[in-house]
Amino acid sequence: MRIRRFLTLLALLPAALPLRSADLDGSPPAVGNAEARRLYDDANAVVSNVTEGQYSYAYIQFYWKRAESYIERAQRVYPDSPTGRALRAGQLKVGPFALDYFRDRVLPRLEVKRISAFDPVNCAIFLYERDKSRTDPAHVAAFEDIIEVMSRQDRWGEVFGFPAQGAMHTDLLRVMFREAVRSRGDEHVIINQLLNRVAAGEQVQARFAESQAEGMALLGTPRPALADFLAKHPQNAVKAAALRGMAEREIRIRRRAAQHLPPAEEIDTAHFVLLQLGTRDDVEAVARQFWPAGPTPEAREILEGYRAALGQRPAADAPLSVHLAYLDYLGAFDRFDELESYPADAHLSGPAHRAAALRVIESYARAGRHADADRWAAPFRAAGGGESDAAALADLRGRLDSAADPFVVREKTFAELPIQDPCVLAQAIMEWSLTPTRDIRGAAPWDAVVLKYLPGFEHLPPPTSEEVRRAASFSAPY
Repeated sequence: MRIRRFLTLLALLPAALPLRSADLDGSPPAVGNAEARRLYDDANAVVSNVTEGQYSYAYIQFYWKRAESYIERAQRVYPDSPTGRALRAGQLKVGPFALDYFRDRVLPRLEVKRISAFDPVNCAIFLYERDKSRTDPAHVAAFEDIIEVMSRQDRWGEVFGFPAQGAMHTDLLRVMFREAVRSRGDEHVIINQLLNRVAAGEQVQARFAESQAEGMALLGTPRPALADFLAKHPQNAVKAAALRGMAEREIRIRRRAAQHLPPAEEIDTAHFVLLQLGTRDDVEAVARQFWPAGPTPEAREILEGYRAALGQRPAADAPLSVHLAYLDYLGAFDRFDELESYPADAHLSGPAHRAAALRVIESYARAGRHADADRWAAPFRAAGGGESDAAALADLRGRLDSAADPFVVREKTFAELPIQDPCVLAQAIMEWSLTPTRDIRGAAPWDAVVLKYLPGFEHLPPPTSEEVRRAASFSAPY
């Protein structure tokens, strides 16, 4: 009987003692319950209040990943608390999201958005990849602009590994090599690497020799060295490329002098830098030297464009590039009456008139005459679609090069441009990033662009792998 009473008392003893907590941190039940609730409330408040459109994606990600860590801790450390049980049963949400959906789909998508809004190149790549099946001119132009900017940033390894197949890979090599020969620093290293890595046949397709000849002419490479290069590459296309570089160089130098701009040791442009300004060329004499029997059609067009850019009115049947060069001349020297009437006076029609009208918009915007630019852009806007986008891009190009009304970028500048095609907007961003006088004030504008083209977190697919999910959602506990 005594033994039986002892065993009964022993069995009742735990009920008389304070209950031990199943919490991993060993806290009493009341403390654990309160801490689990605090963790959930904090996580829910963050996801409910730190929302898309009001904050940068980097800022949102920092707090949303912390919220996920709070929820994970509440379930793991306080599993028997009312909050822990409710979380495991899926009875609670974090902000508007179910817990699993938030962890497995929202946070990976947020990672994509944060990376896309990291810098101008990432944003342009994001826009370019909105529809990977496209092969239209706007898509190709966006691709080339991205490769140009990455090359200018000396990201050669990334450029060479950029995903591109077939003709696009050849285009990548062409743009990459062109930028290498126009660079000022260790260009010989990159040039030699490309010449050693790229097969001879692909070098021909990517026009390596033409790019090198043009780059040497633009940079002011000593002309005996250029002559030696042309002796090794006597093809007409290579000589025409050298002539084009000389013509472009002379146009820039002469125009700067005619506009009475202060002397400089170099001339910065969006797409190249002219060095060794003491090196000058008699473009007409060089053409006669290259082609004693008369220039090729390509060389003839270069010469006509050179003369038009210096003020010689083109013939009515001149190529379109020549008319555009003359319009640039008229805009550069404020001859706006003639600029206004030239497309009609030159009897330009169809695609030629469209291209001329876009160049007029650009010229007016460059001069700060925005009312005139808007007037010429009105028919394009009325047509909508690609026509409206083309006018907006032309206007932006003029503004980027304007000394009369310098272009300043703010938080929503690019998102609010009247451009709908993401590839056209990618071109705009890349061209801005190359502008020597680019100016940005306030918050970075890339978050607003990503929000415009990829808003919300509804109906998301699962991540591509468990590794992607964990990388996007995991954050060290707090």
